[in-house]
Amino acid sequence: MHTKITSYSRYILAVLCVSVVFTTIALIALNAAFQQRNFGSKLQLSSSGCTDNDLQMAFGSGYQAARQNLMDKGLLIGELDPKYLTGVVTKNDDSGLFVMQTSLDSVPAVDGVEDERQIIISPTTKFYSETSKSSEDFARELEAYAKISLTENSNPAPLPVIKKAATLTDIKVGDKVKILSEQSVRFAPLIQATQINILPQ
Repeated sequence: MHTKITSYSRYILAVLCVSVVFTTIALIALNAAFQQRNFGSKLQLSSSGCTDNDLQMAFGSGYQAARQNLMDKGLLIGELDPKYLTGVVTKNDDSGLFVMQTSLDSVPAVDGVEDERQIIISPTTKFYSETSKSSEDFARELEAYAKISLTENSNPAPLPVIKKAATLTDIKVGDKVKILSEQSVRFAPLIQATQINILPQ
């Protein structure tokens, strides 16, 4: 009985070894085929005279066409000339204030401007820090506003945040901010800020 069990175990071990060998050979063959196909594609592009610049221009043209098509159909939601952006602060030191924008319809490879924008501060730039109100407080304010607005519509609706005056030094790397300007900021590498809001984190 012991001899039969030993023979059966050896048989299973032999089958497993053969399976591992064949699997390894198959993986090597697939990898070689993939590398050859990839190399062939590169040779085809090279022989056709297609450069990296050509590929980038083709991508840009296709992207612009797709963007325009979506805009024409009303499927692309966004302002063409926004005068504000939101983003994350990447630097705030002697070299300036830099923000990685996250809200604009802008692609560096297509539009020629990086997502990281430099923010220009002037003596008239205003700074605010926003903190979120509790859901209970905001609900009470909305209820009170709804009652008042039935007879008087001159008061602005309450906001879900509390806004306080701030300074440039209050802005830290990693902060989410909203930058307001008088000019379109969509393709502007340098943005003259009229107001900067430090958003709730």
